[in-house]
Amino acid sequence: MPGYQELLVVGKNRYKSLVFDFDKVNNLNSYYENYRIPREEKMMVYAYSSSFSTLSLEGSGTIITDQAIYIDPVHKNWAPTNRIPLSSLCQFVVFQEESTENVHLLNESNNCKIFAKTVAPKDTTGRELVQLLRNLQKNITRMNMKERHSYEMTVGWMLDLIRKSMHDNGRLTPRDEMLLSVAEEESSFVKDIIFIRAENIYRSGDDCAYQLFLQNIKEQVDKEVFAVLERPEDLFFDAFISDIANANSFYMTKELIEPYLNFKKKERLTLKQCMLLAYLSIRIEDLDYATDLMDMIGLKLKSEDFWHYQAFCTKYQKEKLSLVYEKLEGDGEVSGPELYWQDDLGLTALHYALILKKKDAAKKMLTMRNWCEFSSPFPKDKIIDLMYHPVFLTAILYDDEEFISEVFSLTSTAAKALTRSIERMDSFISIQRTMMREHPENAMAHARLIADYETMKKEMVEELLQMAHSATQEARSHAAVIIETGHPFAKYILHMYLSRDSIYRSIADTISDYRVYRYKDKYFLTSIDHDLDLSFYEWVDGKIDAHFFKKTDTDLSMHMGEESFAYDGDTYENPDLRAARAKEEQEKRAKFDEARKAYEATVEDTSRFFSQAAYTDISILKKEYRALVKVYHPDVTGNRSATSIMQQIQTERAEILEKMGTMMTS
Repeated sequence: MPGYQELLVVGKNRYKSLVFDFDKVNNLNSYYENYRIPREEKMMVYAYSSSFSTLSLEGSGTIITDQAIYIDPVHKNWAPTNRIPLSSLCQFVVFQEESTENVHLLNESNNCKIFAKTVAPKDTTGRELVQLLRNLQKNITRMNMKERHSYEMTVGWMLDLIRKSMHDNGRLTPRDEMLLSVAEEESSFVKDIIFIRAENIYRSGDDCAYQLFLQNIKEQVDKEVFAVLERPEDLFFDAFISDIANANSFYMTKELIEPYLNFKKKERLTLKQCMLLAYLSIRIEDLDYATDLMDMIGLKLKSEDFWHYQAFCTKYQKEKLSLVYEKLEGDGEVSGPELYWQDDLGLTALHYALILKKKDAAKKMLTMRNWCEFSSPFPKDKIIDLMYHPVFLTAILYDDEEFISEVFSLTSTAAKALTRSIERMDSFISIQRTMMREHPENAMAHARLIADYETMKKEMVEELLQMAHSATQEARSHAAVIIETGHPFAKYILHMYLSRDSIYRSIADTISDYRVYRYKDKYFLTSIDHDLDLSFYEWVDGKIDAHFFKKTDTDLSMHMGEESFAYDGDTYENPDLRAARAKEEQEKRAKFDEARKAYEATVEDTSRFFSQAAYTDISILKKEYRALVKVYHPDVTGNRSATSIMQQIQTERAEILEKMGTMMTS
C-alpha cells in the first residue's frame, strides 16, 4: 500500500487554494516549532484562507504532514489535541455544512474542528480541504479492508445520529442532509439511506413527492423492500406521531410548518393523517382546527390514543407557560403575545405573576392587555368562572387594598367604565384650571365648576373603592365555600393559587409521571399524588399505568379502547373544505332566495314564472325559460327545493305551449 505521502499528492493540480509546494516558503522552521511537528515528518499540504498570503504561512491554518493533521495549538477548544494521526482518519467523517463553514472531523467520541470558516464568499480552501481528505479516505479504504471496516462503522454511527436528529426535530435538518450526502458516497448503506429519506418525505405530508421518490428508487431496491415502502403509514406513522407528541421538544415546531400546510391542503384525510394533523395544529397554534378534527374523529379513536392526544395538549400548554414562569422567576420581561398564552388549566401570565407575588410584573401586565376581554374556560360554571378572575386571585393572596383596587379597576368591565369617568373628570378639572388662568375675570365661575368636578370625582373614587371592597369580600367568601363543599376541580385551582411553589411543582413533577384529569371538557395535568374525584389516565415512566372513568362521563366509554383494533382505511373530509363547502351552499341558497324574490316581484301574477308576453311569443318564452333555468336548476343552486320549482316551471311552459298550439289550430 502506498504511503500517505504518495496518496496526498494524487490529483493535486485540481486544488487551487491548497499549498503543496513548500520549497519557497519562508520561516518553515518556525511552523515546525509552533505546531509542534516532529522534524522527521514532512509537511505536505497547507490550508489557509486565501484572504491572506499563503506562501509566507502568515497567521494560523491547517497543516498536513505525511503522518498527521495539525491545527494551530492556540485553538485549544477545537480538539483534544492539535495532532490527529492520518492513521485514524478513517475513524472520522469529514464534514462541512456549507462551502465557507468550519471543517470538522466527526465520530462518536469527538467533534474536532480542523479548519475555521472563511470570510470571503468565493474562498474555496475549506471545500478543497474536505475534498482532499475524503479522497484520501477513499484511497485508504480501497486498499485496506481493516480501514474500510472502521470507516463503515463510523458511517453507521453517523446514520444513527441522523435518525436521532430526525426524531428530535421532526424532520431532517440542513445539517442532517449534508451528513446524509456524505453517507451516500458509501454503497454499503444504500438501503439505510433510502429508508431515512423515505421517512423524511413521508413526514413532509407531500404525497406527490413520496410517489416520485418511489419511482426514482424502484431499481435500487428489491421487490420486497419496495412493497414495504409503498405502505408508508404502516412503516413511519407510529414513530412520527410519537416524535411530534413529545411536548418537551418545543423547538421542534418550526420544522413542522411544511407538513402542517401539506396535510391541511388535502381534500380527504385518513384517520392517521387526521391524528397527525391534530397534533401539528396544536403546535402551530391552530387550536380551532385541532378541535374540529377531534370533533370529527374523537369517537373513532382508541381510548389510549385519545388520552395520549389530550396528554400532549396539556403538556404542550404547560411547556409554553413554563417559559413565562422562568422569565418571571428571573425578573425578565413577558412579551405582549405571551400575555395571551394559557396553560392546561387556562391560567395566564398574569395569574402566574400574582401567584409568584411578582407585584411589579403584574402591574405592568395589567396595562399591556385589555383584561376585561379575558374569559375563563368555564363561563357558564359560576363556581369556577369567578375563580379565574384576577380579582379573586388577588383578594385571597394579598392584603394590600390599594393593589387589589388597582387590579379590580383594570380587569372589571364595570370598574373600567367608572375609571374612564374618573379620568374624564380629571380632564375637565384640568381644562377649567387652564381657562381660569387665561380668563381671570371669570375665576369664580371656573372655581365653582372645578369644585363640582372634584366632588363628582371623589364620589366616583369612593364608589370604585366600594366595588373593589365588595368584590374582595365576595372572592374570600367564595374561597371559604369551596373549601367547605369540596368541589374537586375548584379545590385544585385553589391549591394552585395558595402555594407559591405550585407552578414549579406542576412543571417539575409531571415530566414522566403524571395524571391527565378531565373536568367537563377541560383536560389538565397534575402529579400522580393529586387524587381528585374526576376521570383520569395515569402515566408512569412515560407509559400508561392506570385509568379511572366517572360514571357521569358516559362519552368517555364510547371510545373503542380495544388494543387489537386496527384503524381502517376510511377517509374523512378535510374540516376546512367541509366548512368552505357549507359556506358556499349557504351563499347559493341565499342567492337563490334573493333571485326568486326579485323575479316574483317583476311578475304581476306571482303564481306564474313566465311573463304575459311569453304566453303569446315563443321567442320570449324560450328566452325566459333559459333565464329561469340559470336561476332555479338544482345543479346551479345546490338546493333540493329547487327541484320542485323547476317542475312548476316546466309544467307552466307545457301549458303555454299547449295554448299556443290551440291558437295555431283554431
